[in-house]
Amino acid sequence: YKSLLFTADNSKIRELIQGIPSANKALSKELFIFLNKIASNSTVNQMNETNLAIVFGPNLFRKDPRSSTIASLTDTPVIINLVS
Repeated sequence: YKSLLFTADNSKIRELIQGIPSANKALSKELFIFLNKIASNSTVNQMNETNLAIVFGPNLFRKDPRSSTIASLTDTPVIINLVS
């Protein structure tokens, strides 16, 4: 988790993504295609890449799904930067 959030190396991010189970990777791909479609209409819906990252980033990259939302807020700025 921390290695993904705090790396600036795109090859490291690609390497980490390759380790994701194939079902999760397929779902993520479809989700990002959908979010890209939303962002392409940002002049109408006000949902550009940054706004989508703010809404979806903390949910997609939560360290522990059982942790409280408040506890995961400390990583939110890094997650938004990573996603956008």
